[in-house]
Amino acid sequence: MKHEEEFKTALHALVEDNRQILAVALLDADGACLADLGTPNMDRAEIAGYLAALLQPGPGALSQLRINRQGFMLSNLPGGHVLVRQVEQMAVLCILSRAGGKLPLPLPDTTALAAWLEQRQSPPAAPAPPAAPAPEAAPAPVSAPPSTPLILPDFASRPPIAAPALASAPVLPEAPPQPPLVPAPDASALWPPPVPELPASEAENPAPATSPADSAPMADDPPPPGPVFPPEDTARIRALAPRIAAHLPAITTRFYAVIKAQPQMARFIGDAEMRLHQTHKVWVESLFTGDYGPAFCARQRAIGLAHDHAGVPPLLAAASMVFLSKSFANTIRDCTDDAPEAAAALAALNRLLLFCQSLMDDRYTHLIARLEGAAE
Repeated sequence: MKHEEEFKTALHALVEDNRQILAVALLDADGACLADLGTPNMDRAEIAGYLAALLQPGPGALSQLRINRQGFMLSNLPGGHVLVRQVEQMAVLCILSRAGGKLPLPLPDTTALAAWLEQRQSPPAAPAPPAAPAPEAAPAPVSAPPSTPLILPDFASRPPIAAPALASAPVLPEAPPQPPLVPAPDASALWPPPVPELPASEAENPAPATSPADSAPMADDPPPPGPVFPPEDTARIRALAPRIAAHLPAITTRFYAVIKAQPQMARFIGDAEMRLHQTHKVWVESLFTGDYGPAFCARQRAIGLAHDHAGVPPLLAAASMVFLSKSFANTIRDCTDDAPEAAAALAALNRLLLFCQSLMDDRYTHLIARLEGAAE
C-alpha cells in the first residue's frame, strides 16, 4: 500500500507538468497495473479498457510492446492515442486522446519520472566481502649454482657493411597546382543553428547602389520600413516577462528532450546540443524584451536563412512554434491568477510566434520552388 501511494504521487506530478495527459498508469514487467491516476476527463474504468487493448497481462507482458531504442512507443489504439515509456522492468502508460481525437503536441515529458523509477529499481550496493587471511610465506627458493657466462663475439671490431648503391629514381614532372577544395559544411551548424553575424566591414561599409546588393541601405539612410508588431500586444508581453522569465530555461530543456525523442528531428542536433540549447534559450528570452523593431525582424530572417542552409524542413520549424505555444499556455496559466488577462497575454504571444514564423518562412521561398519544380 505504501508503494502504491508513492507511485500515485509520482504520477500526479507527471500529470501536473503535462496537462495534455488524460490519464496515466504504471505497469510492471507482467503488465499488471501498480498504480493509476484518472483525471476529471477519464475514470479508472476507461483506463482499464486502454490497458486491455494495449497488451495481454502475463509473464513478460511488456515484451509484447514495440518499444524503440529510446524506450518509447507511440500508438493509436481503437480508443485513442497512447504513449508508453519503458524504464527497465516498469512502463508508464500515458493516455493522450479518445477515439477519433487528434494527437496533442508536444508529447509529455517523462524524463523526471523515468529517472525516479530507474533509481527505485537499481539494486542496493553489495556489502564488501571480508578480507581474506594473509597467505603463509612461501619457503625461499633454492638458488641454482652459478653458470659459466656466455662470451659473445666482438662485433664492434668488424668494419661496417657498405650498402649497395641504389639507382637514382627518375625525376617526375611537377604536378600542376590544384584548385583549393571547398570545405564540407560544418556538422555543428545544424538546426536550430546560430544566427549568422554581419561582418564588421559590411556593417560599416555597405555595398554601393551599383553592386548586386544595391537594395542595402547606405550608412546615412534610415532603416527600411518593415512589418510592425501591434503595440498593445507588445505591452501585454512586456508586462508578462517578469512572471515568466524563471520558467523559460525549463521550456528550452523540455523542447530538446522532445526533439531527441523524435528520430526525424534528433538528426538535426548531432553533437551540437549544448550550443544549440544556449542559442534557443537566448532566442526564447528575446521574445519577451518588447523590442520587435528592424533588428528583431532581421534576426528572424537570419534564423530562417540558417535553417535553409542546414536543410531543416519548414514543417519542423513550424512544429517548434506549436510546441512553444502549448508550453507558454501551461506556464502562463500557472503564473497568472487573472484568467482573462492570461488569455489575452497568451493570444498576444501566439501572434508574436506567428509574426516570427512569417519572417523566417520568407527564406524558404526558393526551397519550396525547387520542390515544386521537382514535382512537375
